Amino acid sequence: MNIGIDLRGLNYMPLTGINTYTIHFLYCLSNIKYNHPNMHFTAIGLQSDVYDKISLEYPFIYKLFERRITTSQYFGFQKLAIPQLLLSIFTIFKIRVTKNLNWANCISFDLILQPQPKPLLKNEKSNLLVVFHDIYSAINTSTMSFKQRILENAYSYRIIAKASRYIFANSISTAMDLKNLLKIEEFKIQLVYPAKPIWKAFSNKQVQPKYNKTIIPSERYMLCVSGIEPRKNWINILKAFKYTQQKNDSSGYHLVLVGRIVDEKYYKTLILLIKSLDIKNVTFHLDLNQEEKHELYQNCDFLLYPSFYEGFGFPIIEALEYEKPVITSKISSMPELAKESGLYVNPLNYLEIASAMEILQKDRMFYQYLVNSIDVDKIKYSWNELEIALEKILKFDEI
Repeated sequence: MNIGIDLRGLNYMPLTGINTYTIHFLYCLSNIKYNHPNMHFTAIGLQSDVYDKISLEYPFIYKLFERRITTSQYFGFQKLAIPQLLLSIFTIFKIRVTKNLNWANCISFDLILQPQPKPLLKNEKSNLLVVFHDIYSAINTSTMSFKQRILENAYSYRIIAKASRYIFANSISTAMDLKNLLKIEEFKIQLVYPAKPIWKAFSNKQVQPKYNKTIIPSERYMLCVSGIEPRKNWINILKAFKYTQQKNDSSGYHLVLVGRIVDEKYYKTLILLIKSLDIKNVTFHLDLNQEEKHELYQNCDFLLYPSFYEGFGFPIIEALEYEKPVITSKISSMPELAKESGLYVNPLNYLEIASAMEILQKDRMFYQYLVNSIDVDKIKYSWNELEIALEKILKFDEI
């Protein structure tokens, strides 16, 4: 059985939530291949330098793929190295004109897997499985780049879903958005939850055996972990924290911000905001290793995650596994994950976020109530669920 995997998304590191999912997706496939050696995997669109880097860190990737092809080769242009941007423009034009993904020149596979929903033409003989993490870019374009607005919009998503034989949704919220907003047939959609990242299980990356103690403030602190981009609502978090400092004598309380820079311009805006508002006790930590994140989760009072929209939200389940309450938004998948252990806010209202901060700082009885509401057994998501779902489909298509 010949299986192609669209890995263009991994060319755009940093390791955000969706790329974290993609690496774990490949890990599940490597386990399946071990038991089914007749399955042959091809990486589509993964740049050579990125492949070399991630294969060194995650050796199973090297063992998974028998070959790699460029997007240009996949499109049938065997002797031409056409830039990805031109291929993307061609794809969008083709979709708009023909209203489908079919392109006879594309290399044919028994099944094409897309761990990220990106427009990709395909041979009509190829079946398609697509994982939808959210459809935020189709709902709210205000925080999207021009490129994202062109490639990740409601029209493109509908065409991708229509062409798919199988669709995985990573939360009930995402599944309902696909059904209600994009009008995707319910029978196509399968709910398959992700889980907490398990880097130690398969990574060769050397982490520091001892964490850097200077990353932990001497005073109590609240923690925010996410990609540094507009959708994560960092500006309102900073405004809310400043408001609590002005309103109360909470000068000893710290805000620790942990993330990877997804949007460089947005990151610079945040730094300027901290300076212009003269916000004290704010610390940024970029690209921490897992040991350092572990210590910050373990010693914080609570997690801040008032995102504008989430298909899943890895930091929420990470915080709950450390038995830390979460201030999060009362929209999309966030209540689905945080359940009774979340303090819910309107992400557009920084005063509401500030009020939630004050409650968890001062009301220790309510704080303990949220801690006691954390049912660890109910948040035991497992990557085995994804592996089983993938194996079931791969074996079915193989027949």
